[in-house]
Amino acid sequence: MSSEPKVRFVLTSQTRLLFTNWMNIGHSPDEFFVDIATIQPYLDAFPIDARLILTPAHAKRVLCALSEQVRKYEAAFGPIKDHGTPSGEVIFEGKN
Repeated sequence: MSSEPKVRFVLTSQTRLLFTNWMNIGHSPDEFFVDIATIQPYLDAFPIDARLILTPAHAKRVLCALSEQVRKYEAAFGPIKDHGTPSGEVIFEGKN
């Protein structure tokens, strides 16, 4: 029997759900930054909906977990079609 404590996570009605179809990822020596937004047609400015800040070790765990989930998804539903990266200059405004 494992002596490690169990941790429960609960999705509640208070959980904030975000849809994203754009992200920008950067890093410093100590952290990774993931900015997410939703691009909508015919608009020229989009608010950053959230900024995730991860430790390098956690960023690597996220990469591995996401890779595994994509592998499982493609095994179940077939290859994911990549429609390319939107083109154009990206301009950030406001504080970083």
